[in-house]
Amino acid sequence: MIDYLIQKFVRNYEDTQSFATRRSYGNLSSAVGLFINLFLFSTKLIIGLLTNSIAIMADAINNLSDCFSIVIMVLSFSMSTKPADEKHPYGHSRLEYIFSSLITILVIYIGIKLVVASFKKIIHPEVITFNIYSLVVLIIAIVAKFWLSKFYHKISKKIDSDLLMATSVDSRSDCISTSIVLISVVVFKLTSLNIDAYIGLLGGLIIIKNGYEMITDTVDKLLGTGASAKFEREITDFITSYDGIYGAHDLRVHDYGPGHIFITADVQVDSSEEFIKLHSLVDQIERDLIEKKGVYSTIHMDPLAVNNPKVQNLHEIVEKIIKDVNEDWILNDFRICPKKEGDEMIFDIRVDIDEKMDDKEIVDIVKNKILSQITDYKPIIAIARGYQRRNFY
Repeated sequence: MIDYLIQKFVRNYEDTQSFATRRSYGNLSSAVGLFINLFLFSTKLIIGLLTNSIAIMADAINNLSDCFSIVIMVLSFSMSTKPADEKHPYGHSRLEYIFSSLITILVIYIGIKLVVASFKKIIHPEVITFNIYSLVVLIIAIVAKFWLSKFYHKISKKIDSDLLMATSVDSRSDCISTSIVLISVVVFKLTSLNIDAYIGLLGGLIIIKNGYEMITDTVDKLLGTGASAKFEREITDFITSYDGIYGAHDLRVHDYGPGHIFITADVQVDSSEEFIKLHSLVDQIERDLIEKKGVYSTIHMDPLAVNNPKVQNLHEIVEKIIKDVNEDWILNDFRICPKKEGDEMIFDIRVDIDEKMDDKEIVDIVKNKILSQITDYKPIIAIARGYQRRNFY
């Protein structure tokens, strides 16, 4: 059913990097969500009026308020897919993260309300009334909200949308809270045991937990997070698959929202190769990254003495020294620079961002070990931690 709706109403549904396609997915999600919530609202309101049930009518109003989330969704997809302009050269995609936070706050609010209401019922228990009409309405609501949650979740995965993922969590929260009412009614009918408040308390805590996890993930993206190991491996393998590229490192990822991923990377190239040829190769890689991975990139070339046995031997000696100190440290950007006052051996050491030794301490240890074996060159060392600025020692 979900695939049918996507293929029927989303033009070019496979081109999920296109802003027009993302907007179409957003419009479809909004229309389906609006239809289901209005259906539940009208059904519950009619049955609530016929049975004079305040609880069902209150739940109907809750479905009407869910339409507020859909308004947020429409605004988000409309504004976040606007093209870049002079003031916002990286586009407006991060607006989706902000709107996603609003919906997640709403989810947490629902969870808190459920916890508070449950505590009140524990202190002042209420009699549960069983009504066949109420039972039917609850079952319809659970099935509809469960399907809607799955619908939002599937589309969020297709277009990598935090907003739709948050809306999926919102629908799942409604499903949990309604299921709690249903379970309580059935258990009370069969056993006369009133567990409504206790199950409600558990459900509220689950909803708050889901909301907290969603909002922390969104805030992390707004603050800026590093590349996942999977993404870094995927991009590195793609870059190094080209003939003439001998390695890639220092991958930096800048996430400006869905469809606006920018990266910078250093690649190792043969220092004896023609510059124009190498420049053309890097240009081709940058174009292919946009077309095949949907990623904008800036690539820096590091010279590598591929056909110089002396430099390669020095590289191996220095790499062994570094690994003997800490096998997790990585040697990058190794080169020999002739100078009148004495040739320099320049390189980076990449260490974990949480490495306890400070940069100066690392440099002193490595430099002393190098000078005990190699005396013809002056070591110039930079320590790389995450995305922080490197100082040479």
